[in-house]
Amino acid sequence: MQKWRERVGRMYHVDQCVTIALTDPMMEVVREHARRADIGGRSQITADRGDRQECWQLVGQMAEAALYLWAGLGFAAYDANRRARNLRPHAGDAGYDAIVDSGPLESANKYTVDVKASTRNAYMAIPEYHLPVRPKEVKAARYVFALSDPTTDEVVLVGWTTKSIVKQTPITQSGPFKGAHAIKWPVLYPLCLWDLF
Repeated sequence: MQKWRERVGRMYHVDQCVTIALTDPMMEVVREHARRADIGGRSQITADRGDRQECWQLVGQMAEAALYLWAGLGFAAYDANRRARNLRPHAGDAGYDAIVDSGPLESANKYTVDVKASTRNAYMAIPEYHLPVRPKEVKAARYVFALSDPTTDEVVLVGWTTKSIVKQTPITQSGPFKGAHAIKWPVLYPLCLWDLF
């Protein structure tokens, strides 16, 4: 991938992000899965759980549903996967949210994919966000970064990266991402390049 970057240079623009709008019926299902996923866990980024845990679960579930829709797996597959996981709520997800075996360009490769989500903040530009991954969470082959907005029911799929790039990113020593690999927006690949690597 580094050779590709050297060859073609920087060509990723905010316009290449993908926005997925979830319908009202989809959001009803997503909200139910968010409620069922709230089993007393905590954010991997902030220690202050408080009343925000329910919102964080919703943000994550919206992003997971958007990933399934973008990858062509469909909303029914998202729902079925969540229902299966709800039967064993304390079992964990093995470090990934989906197995994507054919992206929009019909790739023949299979990837375990973990979607990392943040709440979309109207006062922050997309290039200001980071994709944080804790070292103990580095298990999936690929990571998709998403910004969910529960006020509009929209999810912006910002970009993606690989397990090897996450591992190469130095662990942050201070600030809100302390102890995590915090991948900056310019390092992420646009979703339109999913099938090229």
